[in-house]
Amino acid sequence: MGKYLLTAAACLLLATDAWAESATVVSGVKSEITTHVRYDSRCMPTRVAVTFLTPPKNGTVTVEPKSIAIAAAASERNVPQPSQCVGKTVEGVAVYYQSNPGFVGQDSFRYQRLNPRDAGDRFNAELTYVITVTAAGDQAQSEIEKLNATFVELFNKGDAAGVAALYADDAVVLPPGAGIVKGRAAIEAFWKGAAETLGDAKLTTLEVRPFGENAAREIGYFSLHSKSSPAQELTGKYVVVWERVGSQWKLGTDIWNEGK
Repeated sequence: MGKYLLTAAACLLLATDAWAESATVVSGVKSEITTHVRYDSRCMPTRVAVTFLTPPKNGTVTVEPKSIAIAAAASERNVPQPSQCVGKTVEGVAVYYQSNPGFVGQDSFRYQRLNPRDAGDRFNAELTYVITVTAAGDQAQSEIEKLNATFVELFNKGDAAGVAALYADDAVVLPPGAGIVKGRAAIEAFWKGAAETLGDAKLTTLEVRPFGENAAREIGYFSLHSKSSPAQELTGKYVVVWERVGSQWKLGTDIWNEGK
């Protein structure tokens, strides 16, 4: 995918509105901050020009072409999307920020977003982004704990396909006393069978340790209850290796055993 670094430029600027936005990212990780797209009533895209005005002091900003699916929700500035375009994919741009290695704190940058064909476009604007950069471990643990909550919710309602979608395509599960379960289809079948006899799952994260920018190890405790009568409690500990796939964390290796 072609990309270019937003470079400082001194130029004659058209009068535009000013917006202020914010985002939180992980230190050292290239993160998508926002996207911009413009199209006509026939859903044909119009080029969006992004001009850098003030650079971040502690990182780098880039802009890249991106195919963007038009959602039914309101677009920029809460303007409803035209119904005839909803669901279609058009070409736009994405803005990315990546902090300098090891930087933690607050950074900001400013840029102008313009429709080169229409100086009066209501979406022409000058945007300022305030970026909160967090330590990799802090942000990773927060994201992983949210994914664990999703895992528990899906498992407890018997949605094995939803649980399997939280794993990487080539993930492996190593259950105690059983063979290796590899790949999403096999993982879905495993959790479908488990949900037939077990429920009331709970996960408690003890530690998340990042390994570089795209991997992390999680250690925690789990508990489950059998669906037999009377119900029996099963408790234990687990280790998960998480992998960052694109902008999302996915379970890569999942292993557990009984006893705390």
